[in-house]
Amino acid sequence: MRIGIAGAGPAGLLFAYLVKCRRPEVDVRVVEQNARDATFGFGVVFSHGALEFMARDVPAMHATLATLLETWPIQRIVHRDQSVDIDGNGFCAIGRLALLRLLQGECERVGVSLMFGYRLESPDAFTDCDLIVGADGVNSVVRTAYANTFRPTIEWLTNKF
Repeated sequence: MRIGIAGAGPAGLLFAYLVKCRRPEVDVRVVEQNARDATFGFGVVFSHGALEFMARDVPAMHATLATLLETWPIQRIVHRDQSVDIDGNGFCAIGRLALLRLLQGECERVGVSLMFGYRLESPDAFTDCDLIVGADGVNSVVRTAYANTFRPTIEWLTNKF
């Protein structure tokens, strides 16, 4: 089996890693349009609940990730100079580039093929693949190519982030 993944962000890389760990015989190839160390965004936040899933499903990666995380046990909401602490909902964060480097290294360690600096114009680059995964972001080539099948709903909002 061959799997082609468009996009080497956290979702594409983690999917590639999980597949390769569970099915080492599968040929997994990730194609990314940007350079290896290019990133967009600031960081990635994990709830403690999400980390519990990771500890269960990929304990070795979780152990490495845990050493790189900044952790805070509470959320503090400040509105009009009034503070409210919300406890029991711990969170952790990591810089996006640090997370990508960890995931890239783990993917390469288990035998995932990573290709950077290759702009995918269409999913036709994966004609030899049995499965194509679109993890290529908001302007997804995969989603656009299969828009009649997927029928996505896209709504542009005014959020700053």
